[in-house]
Amino acid sequence: MKKYLIGLTLLIILIFSGCIISNNFSSYHQLALNAIANGSKESARNYSSVLINSSENNEQKSIALMTSGYANFLFGEYEKALLNFTESIELVENDPSLAGMILSYFMLNQYDIMNFHLDSLQTISNNWVMIVNLEELTKAKLFEIYALSNAIMGDREHFNLIKTNVTPKIIQKMEGFFFE
Repeated sequence: MKKYLIGLTLLIILIFSGCIISNNFSSYHQLALNAIANGSKESARNYSSVLINSSENNEQKSIALMTSGYANFLFGEYEKALLNFTESIELVENDPSLAGMILSYFMLNQYDIMNFHLDSLQTISNNWVMIVNLEELTKAKLFEIYALSNAIMGDREHFNLIKTNVTPKIIQKMEGFFFE
């Protein structure tokens, strides 16, 4: 009976300590997202580092790499950010990392590579939203970035494929500036 009580006590302690570790990851994840949303570069980098060191599975590692990608993005280190987002997606496909890849390619002027990810962009939920540096990032904004990148390249064919996903007012401005 005594062994049973000791075993039960150890099991309860193990369960609660697992919850604490899990809750720590969730807490730091939320702190990292808040820092990213507010444009707090140093905080985002610090929380992302804690997440990377405390991740216990592929899902957590993917989240940690995603937050690290946005921290690097805030610092203007777009190549590092792109690497983080790519590694995150390789572990677990996720909308924030895909959006980060698109933003990084744009900032690195790698517009032609963005077109290879257009099908993936279509899979992002229409109501997906992420705040980065006080700016709202949505699927619609990502389509605007795609349209702009193709307009910059003068790629009318890909630009026309994306037009239906961007507001007519923005399309008219881009067409007037880049194609006329």
